[in-house]
Amino acid sequence: MFNIQSLKILSENEVTESNEFNSYYKNLVAPGYFYMRHITGKGQVCAVIDSGCDTTHPLLKDRIIGGKNFTDEGNGEDDYSDLHGHGTHVAGLISSRSYGVFKGGIAHGADLLICKVLKSDGRGSIDAIIEAVNYAIDQNVNVINMSLGTTVNLGTMYDAVRRAYDAGIIICCASGNAADGDYGTVDELSYPGAYQEVIEVGSINEYKDPSYFSNSNNVVDCVCYGEKILSTFKDGMFALLDGTSQATPMVSGAVLLIREWFNKEFGRWPSKDEVYATLIKCTTTMRGYDRRQVGYGYIDLGKLFK
Repeated sequence: MFNIQSLKILSENEVTESNEFNSYYKNLVAPGYFYMRHITGKGQVCAVIDSGCDTTHPLLKDRIIGGKNFTDEGNGEDDYSDLHGHGTHVAGLISSRSYGVFKGGIAHGADLLICKVLKSDGRGSIDAIIEAVNYAIDQNVNVINMSLGTTVNLGTMYDAVRRAYDAGIIICCASGNAADGDYGTVDELSYPGAYQEVIEVGSINEYKDPSYFSNSNNVVDCVCYGEKILSTFKDGMFALLDGTSQATPMVSGAVLLIREWFNKEFGRWPSKDEVYATLIKCTTTMRGYDRRQVGYGYIDLGKLFK
């Protein structure tokens, strides 16, 4: 369901002094413009459909409001613990407290609903994803993050995504990590990322070059940082990971901030179309690169205030 490009696990002590990670906070320009206005995503909920989450992680435990296990792993549906680590890494990039050089989630005041659909080997079923999407709809979440994908396009999965879309939920999905380096006419499609109803996110490195592994296709909406990304990991640890899986939760966090900003500016919550338009306003065109690689460009939240 996902391919990890690289993994380096760090201890708590190492996180206080590591200089290896990509400073996505600085690059996204999130802190200076949003947090000084007390915009943190508070009062909103993001469903993380992934491998579960370390619910006891010190930086995450106060952000998790519940969840459900849709796999046959663990001790029933209330056991959505993460035996892989991927889901914990993703969750931390959306909403978590800071520690050391790790600055916390992009929308560090938002709540997380954990939906476990992937097991310890990183695999899961499409039926589990469908059930999780329907559960997220029933729980009235604001955003769904899916840092996963499959080459199999089933109508039943599309129907679930469409129901979420019709319910006004913003869905952010990874484009996938199976790029072959050919940016011609052949689409590298991963579902649900390739559905028109979702925001499909590709990856760039710290120099704003497209990541070699990031899928290209004609429905990529935007790109964000996805190399050497530091976040929370299972067993109370931290890890550096690469992948469109890491770029996607940053966009989910950006969406949560945009929604709150819009509500404060206009006195009402925005529609999903208004959120999308605002997000695209915050992209920077990447000249010299094919749109199939980078969509509208990379996210720079500071543009909202310029």
